[in-house]
Amino acid sequence: MLYNKFRVSVNYINLFAAVLVASSLIFWESMQKPAIYLFCISYLIEFFTDNKWKTLKFSNKAYWCIAVFVFYILAYIYKPFESTSNYFSIVINNRSSLLVSVFVVLFGVNNLFKMTYFLNTFILTSILAILYLALYRVGVSDFINNESRFDLFNSARIQWINSHTIFNYYLNISIVFIWYILTFSWNKIKGWQRYFYLMATALFFFSITISEGRSGFLTGIILFVGYIIFYFFKRNKKVGILIALLTPLFVVGLASQKERFSNQSLQNEPRLILWKTAFDIVKTAPILGHGISDPQNKFMESLSTNQSKEFIVANQNNKILDAHNQYLQTLMEFGITGLILLVFIYIFPILLVEKKLKIVTIYLIATILFQSFFDVFFTGIFSHFFAFLMILILVVPNNLTADGSLYKGEAIKKA
Repeated sequence: MLYNKFRVSVNYINLFAAVLVASSLIFWESMQKPAIYLFCISYLIEFFTDNKWKTLKFSNKAYWCIAVFVFYILAYIYKPFESTSNYFSIVINNRSSLLVSVFVVLFGVNNLFKMTYFLNTFILTSILAILYLALYRVGVSDFINNESRFDLFNSARIQWINSHTIFNYYLNISIVFIWYILTFSWNKIKGWQRYFYLMATALFFFSITISEGRSGFLTGIILFVGYIIFYFFKRNKKVGILIALLTPLFVVGLASQKERFSNQSLQNEPRLILWKTAFDIVKTAPILGHGISDPQNKFMESLSTNQSKEFIVANQNNKILDAHNQYLQTLMEFGITGLILLVFIYIFPILLVEKKLKIVTIYLIATILFQSFFDVFFTGIFSHFFAFLMILILVVPNNLTADGSLYKGEAIKKA
């Protein structure tokens, strides 16, 4: 009896820790660590109290786990052949969450886990983060009356929450989750809940538009248009296809209104030099790459001569500066072989999830594929984010059903 109470307590602690991880992903990495540590420790205890090894069965998910594990250990395989190893510990530490995702996907989560817990955690955290910045850190008066309200908002966000890349991505994922909840719960939830989710969506998209981030802004537009296309395609395929064809013009038109998409801003974009530098290194070993530390040394040496003084000063405290592009970073490290493995890891989950998770998984993978052009998503600051999203869609029980689907005729009629 006492042992069963202890086991159940561990299950609840692990669920609580997982919710904390979901809410912490919007913050700086140092602020995420307590929740991640609690989750890992409680899961390790749960592994023994729940005898998780007895539930292990070989399935298609194992192929994904093997691919992630192989990508992780490639760093160790290349290490003896590299001339230096000064960046190894920094890089491998950023990838530790990948091993956690492999372990959890293989052995699963306890039966207290429900997908809606985490979808709503993302949504509520996004709302609270925005209100915290606007109403508390900036202040109601300044946010309403100060002409520089958006600059104040972004400055407060950097200091108290995170960079625009993580913040905006978290909001975009929250929008994806709102769409998914409404899609499968439209007839099951009350009217005020529908309005709540729709107003939250507007708040998130507005917060993304006032940010200095470009990739998050484009992601938001693409997701929004994607929902429209999907909605109309379910009703009239011709209309859906027409909207899809007009989408590029719509996206370019909206993007052109944002200052950071101006020609002058794009010409001064530091990423252009980062990408060129990375590509020059890739060309010297395109098939197998250079490993972890050797290309990073070459990368940093090249940047010191090619980047502007302002950029060097702004990044002088960074322990490591990556290519800001997961595909180029992977090509530098492991060549085309590593890139193929990376794309497999990104795409394969679409084939693993149940039918009612297909479309939301496609949206999530699309955001990952797109964001990887602008950030080191899989092995950098987004690695915890990626690991959590994969655990969510691959092993957390989905308690949303299609009974109240927005896309059923009877559901629309009632709505």
